[in-house]
Amino acid sequence: VVLLCMPLISITNAFAARGPKFQPLYFYWFRLQDLRLQDNIGFHRSCAASRGQVVPIVCLEQQFFDERCSPRRAKFILESIQDLRKQLKDRGSGLLVAKGNMEEVMDNMLESIKCGENSLAPIVYCQTDLSETNQSFETLLKRHHHH
Repeated sequence: VVLLCMPLISITNAFAARGPKFQPLYFYWFRLQDLRLQDNIGFHRSCAASRGQVVPIVCLEQQFFDERCSPRRAKFILESIQDLRKQLKDRGSGLLVAKGNMEEVMDNMLESIKCGENSLAPIVYCQTDLSETNQSFETLLKRHHHH
């Protein structure tokens, strides 16, 4: 998985050296603070890069379920997810909603679709700068690419 951080979009294409046999598999990770399509540069970039073939995903991490998330905030997030899902449906898409942190969710998903064996190269876009998360995604990249 290559995490293309916005606005730090200057990450090189990790698949260029692998040759044409790897098919990119695009995901767009909607962070809880970015649950919208309007003015979402990262989402529009992922659509352009994937020619519209992108899997939208949102993860409800542990803090969503504990006392750090007020009932009002939880209600707002769930309504925003419903609204986002409707907007995506109107465009002929859907929205994957998963429980857990993004690394675990992606790890399980990539494991179940056997990315490396099926010559799929997952690429994850998101809106927010996640430089501190980059390292764990780089580890995922190595684990799911079998040479």
